[in-house]
Amino acid sequence: MQFGHKLLVVAVITFGVSGCASRPEPEPQTEQVIEIKENLAIIQAQADLAEAREMHAEWMVREASIHRNPVTLGQILDHAQRAHQSGNEEEAIRLARLVSKFARLGIEQAKSQINAAPYYPQ
Repeated sequence: MQFGHKLLVVAVITFGVSGCASRPEPEPQTEQVIEIKENLAIIQAQADLAEAREMHAEWMVREASIHRNPVTLGQILDHAQRAHQSGNEEEAIRLARLVSKFARLGIEQAKSQINAAPYYPQ
């Protein structure tokens, strides 16, 4: 019986130690967090732009990094997506947030002027 108990104890310790040793160490998730953050900015910009287009409230704005003349928010979003694909996270997030900001402003303007009518002073 002594030998059986010792064998059982050795087996339990071996499996316990090997189970602890086989657990992978958690790796830093910084790259994944940056990618998720960037994707969320672009996804939010797409949603805001879609809502602005639905209300016929897409603005044209001047973005010097794209063109010297005003461009549509859709064109800015295209540049944000290209920046994302090329790995320029900062520019992609900046442009996506710009699209979201102006799309929301366009939506707000459209909602405030939903009942607009001509005014003829007397």
